[in-house]
Amino acid sequence: MLFTSIFNLPITLLPTQILWVNLVTDGLPAAALSMSKGDDTFMRQKPRPRDESIFAGGLSKEIILRGFAIGFFASLSFYLPIMKGYDIKTARTVAFATLVLSQLIYSFECSTPKRNIFNLLHGSLYLLFSVTVSFVLFLLVIYIPQLGIVFEVSCLGFLEWMIIIICSLFPFLLHSIFAKNI
Repeated sequence: MLFTSIFNLPITLLPTQILWVNLVTDGLPAAALSMSKGDDTFMRQKPRPRDESIFAGGLSKEIILRGFAIGFFASLSFYLPIMKGYDIKTARTVAFATLVLSQLIYSFECSTPKRNIFNLLHGSLYLLFSVTVSFVLFLLVIYIPQLGIVFEVSCLGFLEWMIIIICSLFPFLLHSIFAKNI
């Protein structure tokens, strides 16, 4: 959003779409993660020093890099359809879907300390249920015409879903390949 404003480019996501991501795509999985069973080894670990930041151990770097990766690929998923001649509404829908799917994938990664491709589905049933509900609600927004009007989205076809899936998986795959804890 910042770069589109700076470079006077079309806005990637509309306020209603950003609100949807914050409430449904982030909210439901976050609630499920709070109800998930914790790491069994957590209480056997040494206590952290009192003055240690919550962002110690590279967490701030991971947050920044993951945020940048998701933002970059969501933006890329916006500009690819535009370069192919799609209208801006479809391009926004693709970017919206990419952000939603990326966030849902990331919620699985947050469910386990070993955030890599082999531990993706380690999450609880609560998490699986919340991600499924979030995704189904998102599909309803796209494919029910009345909701599509409210959120200013278009129905998506096969090619658009391929862009979404590829751009949504890239942050996860890059992290799995380059993370130090694989």
